Amino acid sequence: MIPALPAIRRLAAAVAGIASLGLCVAPAWSACSPPDHGPHPFHVDDGVVVAASSGLAWQRCSLGQQLDDGRCQGTVRKLDWADAQKAAASAGHGWRLPTQTELETLVLGYCSAPATDTAAFPETPGTWFWSSTADGPAGAWFVDFEQGGGSGATLRSSTAAVRLVRSATDH
Repeated sequence: MIPALPAIRRLAAAVAGIASLGLCVAPAWSACSPPDHGPHPFHVDDGVVVAASSGLAWQRCSLGQQLDDGRCQGTVRKLDWADAQKAAASAGHGWRLPTQTELETLVLGYCSAPATDTAAFPETPGTWFWSSTADGPAGAWFVDFEQGGGSGATLRSSTAAVRLVRSATDH
């Protein structure tokens, strides 16, 4: 049975009232670090994160943010795929857009919203991140950092966040 419309309106007003008090607002990101057993998957070195499994170096902050005292400050830029490619090319020092497979290595199954190690990648938004992997003439692959549910393809005109990668030996 569907509740009466006035009851739904009262419930919505009550939820809105509680949310306005700040009692039900979730943070934009949550803390998630690897369990205390086994090797740590990431090593922070001079403002970059080196992945133990691949030896790749990752920018700690998403494009649009700047590292300041161990935190990523600023607004994450969401770009279409072409602009993400241009931003990577203009970053210099060997930085590039990661492949889908490379980007998936940052997803940790025991983390969500975002699905990565927030000690290594602070203030990472739980959102889509572009990969360099194309999907036909009009699509490209992204990796979902909200729940770590994997990746998918979408139109290149869609927008997503960007995290750049390079060889750990490039400077």
